[in-house]
Amino acid sequence: MDNPWSVRRARAVHLLGKTPHAEAILTFYVALTEVQESLADQVPVSEWWGIVRSPEGEFPRLRVEGLPLDECALPFRDFLSGVAKFGTETIKSGAHALLSRDDDRQLEPLRAALGAWGKAEKTGEDVEDDREEQEEDFYFYARAFLEPIVTSIAQADSSQPTDWTQNFCFVCGGLPQVAVLRDLPDALGRRSLMCSMCATEWRFQRLTCPHCGETEADKLPVHTAESVAHVRIDACTTCMRYIKAV
Repeated sequence: MDNPWSVRRARAVHLLGKTPHAEAILTFYVALTEVQESLADQVPVSEWWGIVRSPEGEFPRLRVEGLPLDECALPFRDFLSGVAKFGTETIKSGAHALLSRDDDRQLEPLRAALGAWGKAEKTGEDVEDDREEQEEDFYFYARAFLEPIVTSIAQADSSQPTDWTQNFCFVCGGLPQVAVLRDLPDALGRRSLMCSMCATEWRFQRLTCPHCGETEADKLPVHTAESVAHVRIDACTTCMRYIKAV
């Protein structure tokens, strides 16, 4: 399997010369993927897979909220130190604020994020509002830190179950961040969803809202723009939410 951080970094570098208006965020993203790749190389995949894996036959396959926080303390501190060197002034400031905390309070953003993740697995819904309010400003750091860890562990078993039709990732329980449409020999415009955490992809019904399950075509408008013909918005007038499709 291709190194996901190298792939993302290469794509960001490719876009740098074509989208000068996005230079700042793309430059930041390139540096972030380097830190994430370094972190991923340190993950004891087999050990942590044994800690967070669900019983045989249960989904999601990983109980992300079971990650050993005490073993994440030093890697999280190193991650913050790295981000503090290249982020925007706001991101640098937040990283330094976390680094100034004592060891236990430094882990609060991770503790809050993992607690919310466990609830999301059980409901299949976004529970961002359930995160501890005082840690909301630090959610980026927790999320960016957990992504390479969960992705590395998820790669140990990402084969899709044949009967999976849920709107959350069968590996880690994450919600989808984007839909993908592909023309295949046996299926034109086959739709799949991609996990917002571990990037696992799974097949999903074409004419179904991934948020509420609405299936009536007149309630699922599609929005497009000529300037980005390869991207569209799949909306839902029932739950008033949407997902981008590529």
